[in-house]
Amino acid sequence: MHEAEAALREGRTDEAVAIIRELMLLESTNAALWHGLAKLGMDTAGRLDIAAAAQTAAALAPDHLEYRLTLAEVLLRAGNVAGAIMQYELAALVAAAADIDVAAGLARALTIAGLHEDAARVCREIERTGRVSAADRERLQAAVTRMPEPAAQTRAMALSFLEEGERREAAGQPQQALAAFVRGAQLLPDVAKLHYRIGRLLQDLGRAEAAQSHYELAARAQPTLSGAALNAGKLAAGFGQAERARGYFRQAHRLRPQDGSSLQLELLLDAIHDSTEAIARNRERFEQGLDRLIADPPRIEDPLGSLDLTTFYLAYHGPCNRALHMKRAQALIAAVPGLEWRAPHCDAARREGRIRVGFISRFLRTHSIGKVARGIMSELSRGNFEVFALNIPPVAMDDTARQIEARADHWLVLPSSLTAARERIAALELDILFYLDIGMEPYSYLLAFARLARVQCVSYGHPDTTGVPNMDYYISNDLYEPPGAAAHYSERLFELHALPTLAYYFRPASPAVLPTRTDLGLPADAHLYACGQTLFKLHPDIDGILRRILELDGAGQILLFTGECSEWSVRLMQRFRRTLPAVAERVRFLPHQPYERFLHFLGAADVVLDTLHFNGMNTSIDAFSVGTPVVTLPTGLQRGRFTQAMYRTMEIDWGVARDADDYATLAVQAATDPQRQAELRRLILERNHLLFEDRRVVAEFERFFLAAHQAAMG
Repeated sequence: MHEAEAALREGRTDEAVAIIRELMLLESTNAALWHGLAKLGMDTAGRLDIAAAAQTAAALAPDHLEYRLTLAEVLLRAGNVAGAIMQYELAALVAAAADIDVAAGLARALTIAGLHEDAARVCREIERTGRVSAADRERLQAAVTRMPEPAAQTRAMALSFLEEGERREAAGQPQQALAAFVRGAQLLPDVAKLHYRIGRLLQDLGRAEAAQSHYELAARAQPTLSGAALNAGKLAAGFGQAERARGYFRQAHRLRPQDGSSLQLELLLDAIHDSTEAIARNRERFEQGLDRLIADPPRIEDPLGSLDLTTFYLAYHGPCNRALHMKRAQALIAAVPGLEWRAPHCDAARREGRIRVGFISRFLRTHSIGKVARGIMSELSRGNFEVFALNIPPVAMDDTARQIEARADHWLVLPSSLTAARERIAALELDILFYLDIGMEPYSYLLAFARLARVQCVSYGHPDTTGVPNMDYYISNDLYEPPGAAAHYSERLFELHALPTLAYYFRPASPAVLPTRTDLGLPADAHLYACGQTLFKLHPDIDGILRRILELDGAGQILLFTGECSEWSVRLMQRFRRTLPAVAERVRFLPHQPYERFLHFLGAADVVLDTLHFNGMNTSIDAFSVGTPVVTLPTGLQRGRFTQAMYRTMEIDWGVARDADDYATLAVQAATDPQRQAELRRLILERNHLLFEDRRVVAEFERFFLAAHQAAMG
């Protein structure tokens, strides 16, 4: 870095760029290094993509104010005003008090976007604190000074990019359309329509947080643009940002009172909670909203167009959700006419031939659902069953999707309309319809209210009951379920027998030699406790365990992986600074990793920490595939009992804690005792074959399908 700095000072830009690129290839986990690279890169006159370095620094140290401000500045310099505004607002969340750097940067970004009233309000709010010097006032004044009106030629060029983007989009060229819209927005940052179109394309490409920033800017720049407000609300709700979503849904509801925003306003949930008390308040508010909807139901004609029913986060709270989900179904049936539509063949005489089984999901691709679904769809007996892969749009064709397409008897992409989708599925005359993941998105949930097959079932994809009257069975496993488990489900519980998992897992390819910690940028002399779960699974109950581990092990570090929403890691780190203040600095965040590299990080850890109340299924089996021991604490619902079933199958009498203290003790023992750790790794590697390509999984699902079909036919 010193060499690069010297080269830049002396005008040797090519040499500086070469040094910086070499440093970036190291992929270090040192946040200060990445931040330094971003700052250096700003002086290379656009020769480097410095956004990657700035984003990595902010991901590694999510509540570091300077790194967040640098990322915002980098985005603003690149013409991404929407992204810069979002990062400045995250910086405001990070700042302990009103901060002049945050205020001036945010005001400047808002001014560039043409949001002059918003920019002035930011300045007024910080001036009210009484801590603004004369120099600070000058900075704020400069930040809100209006930009000169763009030349007529610039405006015409920007509008030509808008037209080009629309043509490209209509021609089915989304990447080219996105590039054109972005160029237009760089020239005219205050055109709401450009940001709205960018948001739509980014959302289709799976870049939800970036899409959210553009929808929000569009909704602020043109408050009458109802689609922008509604989509901004949906994405915020999907990220569990309840208060943010509430503001945009209210805006959308004022503009179009007939849509589903009134219902969604009642059903918002947070993703990251400060405490168990906060979870209880969230659930109480949710149930009160359901009661109001049942008492005075809204009328929703187009549920898919207006609803994004993000009750997904209920499953991570700990308690049983049966009563809440049944109430939610009652509210939906009252609000949406025709939701319980019935396919004609369900009342007709039985068709001869193989049993037709449809597997339906939006995620039949490289995704946790695709990973658990592809095996059973591939291996199901074709002598008895005909397999239909039903894809909820949009469809992303990747390697996993192509594998599923090749092995299924039929591969279909459903229409985007709920009515058309029902009719398309009904025409298949399915005997069994298997919903792989109800609760992860609205389409499959709303579709499930209809009777589209004689038998309708749900299972492991999102392990919670649905409350839907037309859902017949919940498929589980007797190694998961505690006594009295049938009361946890609105469906009839069907237990498969003695399985470690509810999926036929193909064994991942293991590298001949795992990368070293140095290769991964990890400290060689620390004890590493990795938690590979998505951040909203970190229930507040785990904080005491993390604190105890770090207190017992002075060389310990907790490794977490950032999610698709930057705010999750910011809020989680702020919680840790309250709940484990003396050791919070030893909680480290790593950027999201490609799957193979994620396995490398799990393999480099001393111990993997399972989350409470909602265990890892994919993550635990990934850890076991590379021989890393996992510590788990079984809880009272099946979604908190996955990992212990894997240990029971491997006949390893370790890793299943009795309570929170035992959890911390087990983790520290394995991390600090090389002999114990080596023995555990040996046992896991010897026996983990029992978790993969287990024909009993297929046989048990076939047993269920045959029994359920026979029962339905009388």
